[in-house]
Amino acid sequence: GLEEREAANLVAESTGGEVIQRDTAWSVNTPDFGACDVYLDTKYRDEIEQLAGDAGLKIAGAVIPVELVSEPFDPAALPLFDSLLATLRYAGAEGSRRRLAYGFGVHFNIEVAELDHAPILRVARAYALLERFLRAEIELDLSRRVLPHLQTYPKELTDVLTCNVASSLEDVAELYLQRTTSRNHGLDLLPLLAHAAPETVHRYVGDGTKIAPRPAFHYRLPESRIDEPDWGIAADWRRWVLVEHVAQDADLLATLSRSWAAWRAENASDEAWVATVRDILAARSEQVAA
Repeated sequence: GLEEREAANLVAESTGGEVIQRDTAWSVNTPDFGACDVYLDTKYRDEIEQLAGDAGLKIAGAVIPVELVSEPFDPAALPLFDSLLATLRYAGAEGSRRRLAYGFGVHFNIEVAELDHAPILRVARAYALLERFLRAEIELDLSRRVLPHLQTYPKELTDVLTCNVASSLEDVAELYLQRTTSRNHGLDLLPLLAHAAPETVHRYVGDGTKIAPRPAFHYRLPESRIDEPDWGIAADWRRWVLVEHVAQDADLLATLSRSWAAWRAENASDEAWVATVRDILAARSEQVAA
């Protein structure tokens, strides 16, 4: 809904930043979010530029989404970032529910607190157990659940994450990659694993998948509802914080793991699992409060 230059100027206006044009992209130096880059979705830009040059890019801008990418910043600044999104909303930015073909969303790259197999496996386990609950919490539109970039972890992956013990980052990579090599999951571990266990990742995916190795959890939200007044990414961040809290709570993680095994044995519905998770989290919250 916005051209790159227009979006960059709005980012500068909202943050008190300075706009700089860099080749075919725009960057805004902001006081709270570092350098914010604004450009057409990179999945399509290079191909279009090679085929049709600048004229092709200008035409493509009408249908290809614009990406806004910040540098790492303190989560305490998320309310300010939501204010920035409100500025873009008022200017006409379109969200992913505007059209079925809109496949964009929100990606967080969360620096790992410790590059070690045990905490990374705990976070992966917590996310896998919470995933269906988290999707229910964001009230994902039914028509978008079937899109290929929104797939849940294979149940077999959650099975092994809940009961296996890893002794190294290579073991974590093996557990994960034996069940999925797709990037199209809510928690895409491939960038982290490519950083931590590059030889193992290369053995499974080769050079055919573009992966930028980094010591971060790649948390991919399935929607960008920027045009909806009551939407913001601070709420999505809080859901990730829940994942980290569960990962640190050994008793809660064990309870969820046992319940997952029982749910799998019963072959019950996803709705039943969501209800189970909700009840377990509520009970744990009451215990903590008491």
